[in-house]
Amino acid sequence: MRDPEVEAFLERSRGRPSFETLSVADARIFYRAGRDTVNLPSIPIGEVINDSFGGRGGAVALRRYLPVEILPGAQPAILFFHGGGWVVGDLDSHDSICRHMVAATGLQVIAVDYRLAPEHRFPAAVEDAIDAHATLVDRAADWSVDPQRIALMGDSAGGGLSMVVALHARDMCLPLPIAQLLFYPVTDLRGGTDSYARVEGVPITATTMAWFADQYLEHPSQVADWRVSPLLAKSCASVPATFIAICEEDPLYDEGKALAARLYRHGITVLLRDLPGQIHGFLTLGRQLSEATRSIEAAAAFLKDRIARH
Repeated sequence: MRDPEVEAFLERSRGRPSFETLSVADARIFYRAGRDTVNLPSIPIGEVINDSFGGRGGAVALRRYLPVEILPGAQPAILFFHGGGWVVGDLDSHDSICRHMVAATGLQVIAVDYRLAPEHRFPAAVEDAIDAHATLVDRAADWSVDPQRIALMGDSAGGGLSMVVALHARDMCLPLPIAQLLFYPVTDLRGGTDSYARVEGVPITATTMAWFADQYLEHPSQVADWRVSPLLAKSCASVPATFIAICEEDPLYDEGKALAARLYRHGITVLLRDLPGQIHGFLTLGRQLSEATRSIEAAAAFLKDRIARH
C-alpha cells in the first residue's frame, strides 16, 4: 500500500512525461523545471563556496557548504554525490538537500558535479567521484577537514558512486570513510529482480532504469563491472558503517536489501531504513513527501553516532 503522500504526489503528477520518453536535453530541462516546486525549501547556512579540482578528465566543479558555527581544528565532513541516473542532476538540483544536511549535522558538506552521460559515459562519473575523494583528502588541512572522518553520501546513482569510492579507498589504502549514507542506491544495474518486475506506475521504473543505463554505458556488458554494480564486487568486507534507505515502490528495492544483507554478513554496522509505500527519489521531493526530512534526520543521527564512537 502506497504512502498517502505518495498517492497524492502521483495524482498531481499524472500526465507528466517519463524520462525514457524524452531526449537527454529535454530530460534535463524537465528535471530542472520542477526543482523549486518539489525540493526541500532552501535554508540559510554559514557559507557556500564554489570551487573545482583537476580530475583526470579535466576540471570538476564542487560546492562546499559550511555550517554556521565553525569549530576549531580539523572536523568531520560529508562528501556528497547527487543522483539522476548519471544523466540528469547537478549541484543545483541537490542544493537544498546539502543545506539541510549541514543544518542537521553541523558539518561541512562538499558536493561534486561529476561528468554526466551520454557526453561522458562510464567510467567518467566513477573517475570523478574517486578523484573528488582523493582531492578532499589532499585539501583536508586547507578546508579544516579530518581525513580520517570523511563520510560519503549519495542518492540513487550517487549512492552507487559512494559505495564505489568506499571500496576504492579500502583497496588503495586511502583513509577509509567513517560512514556511508546511501539513499536508494544503484548497486546492481543488471536488474532482473522481483522489484524490477513488480514496481510500476511511479516515476522510476525498470524501463526508466534501462534508459539511464543506455545513456551511461558504452556497452551493455558493463553492467557486470563492480564500478557500475558495486554489489558485484568480489568482497564488501571492511567498508564503513552504512546507513541505507530503501523504498518499497522502487525497482531498486531488492538490490538495496541485498546490499544490506551482504554488509551484515561481513560484520559491517548497517542501519536499514526500509520504507513501505515510499518511492524512489523521495529525497528530492521534500516539499511533497515529508519522508525526505525524516530520512535526513535519521541519516544525520546515524552519522553523529559514528563520529562519537571514533
